[in-house]
Amino acid sequence: MDLGIRGKTAIVQASSKGLGYGVARALSREGVNLVMNARTKSEVFAAAAQLQEETGNSVHAVAGDVSRHQDLLNLFRECRQTFGDPHILVCNAGGPPRGHFADFNRQDWNSALQNNFTSAVTAVNQVVKPMLKNGWGRILFITSIAVKQPINDLVLSNSARSALTAYAKTIATDLAPNGITVNCLLPGAHRTSRLGQLVQDIVEEDGCSIEEAWDKLGTHAPIGRLGDIDEFGSLAAYLCSRQAAYITGTSILHDGGAFKGLF
Repeated sequence: MDLGIRGKTAIVQASSKGLGYGVARALSREGVNLVMNARTKSEVFAAAAQLQEETGNSVHAVAGDVSRHQDLLNLFRECRQTFGDPHILVCNAGGPPRGHFADFNRQDWNSALQNNFTSAVTAVNQVVKPMLKNGWGRILFITSIAVKQPINDLVLSNSARSALTAYAKTIATDLAPNGITVNCLLPGAHRTSRLGQLVQDIVEEDGCSIEEAWDKLGTHAPIGRLGDIDEFGSLAAYLCSRQAAYITGTSILHDGGAFKGLF
């Protein structure tokens, strides 16, 4: 299916690996002019080169930490200089550290909010005016299943991502009449490096192989396996498509049925 976004420009944050890379690859396959971002220069440049070779489409890499204001502004400046204003914005950031709520201080909370909430608000402020002028735009926030079903020992992530969900719902209503959609994608457990420590813990505790440990993690979802980043990327690309113009203000789970609630 042609998603109708060939030739448009997209920024995908934290896209050198994991879920962000899955989204970047799906968009590049659709012919989008892609700007990839990550903190580690060598990783994001290697990922961009790989996608450009794979898809034959234009890919530009920008190293930087989007929780730092100047790095975030530089990301948008390079996008405009290379391709023009972005039509698609995918906000993504690694989660804050695990821990009990009483163990975190004011700085921990400020860092979590800056990384997983405030930086996304600043990013939207960078794209909303040209999107309004064009009468078209797609804004997608990658959050977590935790906004519907909080995860133990992830109080920083649970709270910051829930704040972003409320923000997304609010601006979706304001922007809907202007051809701009705003949605959230809520991943459950996927086979990414973020789960690497959990895999290692299972190996040490159970004496199993790494592959067996990955398989055990997958049993927590009714579908019986972990999610795949290309599956996630395909859903993200659809939400950025012409066909998804009537979907806005939603939070869509991609969790293999792991969420236990009704709504």
